[in-house]
Amino acid sequence: MIKNINRIFYLYAVFMLFGCVLICFAKNTVNMNEIVMCDNMTVDVLRNNERLIIKSNGLLEREYLLKEFNVKTKLMRRKDRWNGSYGLYKQQGGGDIHLVLEEGYQYFYSEKEAIEWLSWQNERMNYVYTSNGLVVGWEVQNKADKSNQKSLAVQVWQFYIRGKKPNKLNGGDDKSINAINSDCIPDYSDNFIPSRPKVINGRLYTGKAIDMMNEQNVKSNVIEDTIKSGESFTDNGFITYYNLDPNTSKFIWVKLDASGRVVLVGR
Repeated sequence: MIKNINRIFYLYAVFMLFGCVLICFAKNTVNMNEIVMCDNMTVDVLRNNERLIIKSNGLLEREYLLKEFNVKTKLMRRKDRWNGSYGLYKQQGGGDIHLVLEEGYQYFYSEKEAIEWLSWQNERMNYVYTSNGLVVGWEVQNKADKSNQKSLAVQVWQFYIRGKKPNKLNGGDDKSINAINSDCIPDYSDNFIPSRPKVINGRLYTGKAIDMMNEQNVKSNVIEDTIKSGESFTDNGFITYYNLDPNTSKFIWVKLDASGRVVLVGR
């Protein structure tokens, strides 16, 4: 009798453990990456009389609808954080359309850093965003050769500031973006804690710049060498320096504001 009871308890414990494993596996499968859109979610964006509709037809399936495009594709999971994102992406050449697609979270220590990040690629992507930090940008280009190939770049981001979605992000336009069936994926914004701004060798760095340096293993002496000896250009009040990193033979760029504060860093 006692043996039977012990056996029942043993089997119960095994089943409970197996159930927990299945639940954890399912949870990690859904939330392994920082995904903005979930199944049956639609993002409808109006920008300067242009309209982009993005439909999620599954965890990774996306459909992008523009006047000149109707693209259905499957995004891929990022295996490592890249330029702050541990979300989804797709880069595909060949055929009639070249695709460069991004979707994920971006983390910031302050709203000021978030707005500064938007200036990085805004000239090309022409971002539209809501007061709670849902950001969409896109670009369409015709290839300069005789192939008639077009390129479509789309970025979908959810901003988090110190682990929370912003409430009143400066410049947000809630009327330009209609998100249908949103908030259906649990919020895993605590996966990453943004760095605080810090003075390094007498120069102030934003938290975002420090995070990008850590991600790409860029040292502060390389930043200073780039500022001192690199080429530069000015855009919207920022100065961007670029140069070859002698340690990797790859181009590195550094974005400063008017005070000399390091705003962003990248390769």
